[in-house]
Amino acid sequence: MRCVQVDKPTLLLRRLDEIGRAIAATGHGLALLALGSVGVELDRLDAYSDLDFFVIVETGHKAAYLNNLDWLAAAHPIAYARKN
Repeated sequence: MRCVQVDKPTLLLRRLDEIGRAIAATGHGLALLALGSVGVELDRLDAYSDLDFFVIVETGHKAAYLNNLDWLAAAHPIAYARKN
């Protein structure tokens, strides 16, 4: 078995794609807006970057997305979550 090392910027972009697919799978997501180094400023993406994003959902579904992060965990297990 060959182990392939993937750089952090590539992992972050893959994760963002996974989050987008998880949102789409809920049936209530309308848009995923990526910001900063994972948005239109991809030239800033490096090993110290993180994922900054907003999710736009159908009217009446905001509270469900904020109170239950199953949609996010569907993309990848959540290590830490804090309401902001």
